[in-house]
Amino acid sequence: MKNKTALKRILALFAALALIFSLTAVCFAAESGEFHVIDAAGVLNDSQIDELEKAIEKAREESGVDFYFVTVKDFTAYGYGEDDVSEFTMDILFDKDVFGVKESDSASILVFSTEARDFCTYSTQPVYDIVKGEIEEYIEEYEILPCVKNGKDDYFSAALAFIEGYSDAVSNNGSVISPQVDFNSSTGNSSSVFSGFGSGMSVFGIAAAVFTAIISLLFIFYLL
Repeated sequence: MKNKTALKRILALFAALALIFSLTAVCFAAESGEFHVIDAAGVLNDSQIDELEKAIEKAREESGVDFYFVTVKDFTAYGYGEDDVSEFTMDILFDKDVFGVKESDSASILVFSTEARDFCTYSTQPVYDIVKGEIEEYIEEYEILPCVKNGKDDYFSAALAFIEGYSDAVSNNGSVISPQVDFNSSTGNSSSVFSGFGSGMSVFGIAAAVFTAIISLLFIFYLL
């Protein structure tokens, strides 16, 4: 009988530790400002997200620019109209509940709406002053777009192309040779309330941590 009681206490201790770990992970994901990738559409795996974060860190060191990459299934599900992808993109970048960037910061973002098969880039003024016009169009037309057109949904490669293309352009002060192109995606340097989107680890990572916390809590009550 005593052995069973001791076993229950040990199991309860492990469950409590699991609960603490899970809650810590959720809080870290919600509060840490070091995350730059949000995969709400679920098109990236954890290793790809980690690799993108490393690429963003490297690009920041080389160019001084903070890069952000976001995927959603349908941006209109957040209350935006079909022609409001640019506004949606700026809201994610500037709102304090998401990335909290300021127009005076050096930052660029790429947002994909996977079901609408649409994307938008936006750069704050310091970056836009360098990467604009033909340079911006070249990166989108010849580096980002090929990764996702003709049924090819390689969002990971598209994100890398965006990060590396913009970083190189800024590092070289815009000295990128590009042809004249006719590109009609939503871009530009042109803000609004946007909450509940959440930044940090992948949406699935947060969900898993919350699920683990709930199971651990129920297990503790069971043992008690």
